[in-house]
Amino acid sequence: MFHGILRKVTPTSPQPQLSLACSGISTTAASLFPNKNARSSSAGSLISSTTSSELRDVERIHGSLCYISFIYRAGRSRLPSLSNFAASFHGDEFTHRYPPRSLFTDLRWWKKELELTNFRRQLVPRGDPLDLGIYVDASTSWGIGIIVAGKWLALQHKASWKVPGRDIGWLETIAVELIAYILEARGIRDASVTAHSDNQGTIGSMTKGRSPNSHINLSIQRTYSVLCPNFITFDFKYIPSELNPADSLSRGELGPPQDRMNLPFKLPPELEPIFIHAS
Repeated sequence: MFHGILRKVTPTSPQPQLSLACSGISTTAASLFPNKNARSSSAGSLISSTTSSELRDVERIHGSLCYISFIYRAGRSRLPSLSNFAASFHGDEFTHRYPPRSLFTDLRWWKKELELTNFRRQLVPRGDPLDLGIYVDASTSWGIGIIVAGKWLALQHKASWKVPGRDIGWLETIAVELIAYILEARGIRDASVTAHSDNQGTIGSMTKGRSPNSHINLSIQRTYSVLCPNFITFDFKYIPSELNPADSLSRGELGPPQDRMNLPFKLPPELEPIFIHAS
């Protein structure tokens, strides 16, 4: 079984072709056929446009990028800006609309990635399941609680955390992002790591690699930038809040001092002004 899932999509235009290179199970790789101009043309056609766009053009680009996101896994969180823009047409094929700034940002990312030559996604077999006793939780009233192998970590958020678009779903996603940093600091690679969460929305967004919420998407992008190069996947398990041992931590009820986990990583610049490591 390999990392990642290939999803069937219904194309609205001819799709880029994928190639699969096999020189043994452990060295399988997937890539696009090497035609840099053809690969970047659909994204570039909209990003370079200063005029309004039609629904069919947005759907064509979205379909192509969905197709190749099997190879460019980090690009999955760069797709919602396109799908959200397409939804804003409400099915009207004759309306012209101007793309939002977030869409231009994501298309610039795609254009840069597609211009890289000889890019391949390595398809490595999943490692053995790894259960470190990971539990995450968050609350809007206090902050984030994390338990790993019986040790606890808690981060209190400042009042500045609450801006439009940031809600409990964002906090729960940040909690999972922090787990990715902990795993990286521990040198874990090639593993399917069990993680328990009581937020179904976070489980779904992290599993799909994208969310309609732009703030959550930024967290997913940072998380996948750690998971992908280390060939780590999460095996999420839902746990009811009343059974989640990280629930009390997220509400400021800290555990025994001897079980407190030192912060084994530096918070990203985007999060550093928002959270305080509780002691």
